[in-house]
Order: sequence, then structure tokens, then C-alpha cells
Amino acid sequence: MALTSKGQQETVFALERASGGVTAPVRRLEHALHNFSAFVVMPLFAFANAGVKIDLSLFIAMLAFEDTALVDAAKRGIIVGSLLAGVVRAVLLKMGLALRDAK
Repeated sequence: MALTSKGQQETVFALERASGGVTAPVRRLEHALHNFSAFVVMPLFAFANAGVKIDLSLFIAMLAFEDTALVDAAKRGIIVGSLLAGVVRAVLLKMGLALRDAK
């Protein structure tokens, strides 16, 4: 986004809110689903098409544990931890942007 003053940003946001009333419902739905599609569906689709399989990935977990149940638990933990780290980072980034804009 180009550097703008606080008044210009407020005007842009007001226009965006006002345009919501005249935008077709399908367009609003498309806009609402964009982030989910871009950051969840597309990466999963890319991994699936690349042939990445969760039960054959995360090589380190396979080396660390011999018991299949422990390997599966480690893989789930790594995936959940990675997703959680991404969500936390996104929230921190959003908060940082909000603080920067408030100045």
C-alpha cells in the first residue's frame, strides 16, 4: 500500500465499507473465502499434486522413534506446531501493522 495519511486511510476504509452494500452477495462470498483458499486449500492442493504424503514425510520423526504410534504422534505434533506458529506469527504481524498505523 502506498504511504498515505491517516485521513486518506480512513476514507479508503469508509469507501470499502460503503461499497459492501452494493456488492453482489457472490462477490462478498468470494472476497470472504479468498484467504482460506489462498493459504489453506492451495498449499494442500500443491502438496497433494507434488506427491507429498504425510505418512512418508517428516524424516526426523522416523529416525527418533521406532514405535509407529510415537512416530505418528510426533508427526501430528510437528504439523500442529507449525500451523500454530504460522497463526501466531500472522496475529503478531497484524498487531504490529495496527500499532504502526495508529502512530
